[in-house]
Amino acid sequence: MNHLTSVEIYIWNYLEENKTKVIQMTVAQIAESAHVSPSSIIRTLKKKNFSGFSEYKNTAKIKMNTNKWIHGLSESANQVVSETIEELLRTVRLLESENLS
Repeated sequence: MNHLTSVEIYIWNYLEENKTKVIQMTVAQIAESAHVSPSSIIRTLKKKNFSGFSEYKNTAKIKMNTNKWIHGLSESANQVVSETIEELLRTVRLLESENLS
């Protein structure tokens, strides 16, 4: 396993913490923004088992889209559960009112 230098750790953290912004930038733009060289970014990505910046970018986009999908699914699932609970409560109230009659 390739160990990262302190600069490479900085670069990796920068990429991961700014993923939304990074996927819309070039390596040169990221290098300028992070105050590192483009070759240091590529070297870091290769040590992290990416073939280069394009693969990292594509992987990041897929992960972000997957997370959005999962989050959206969770919201939908929560809505279904809430609606089901409300319906069950209505049913219980109806049954209770019928039993009282």
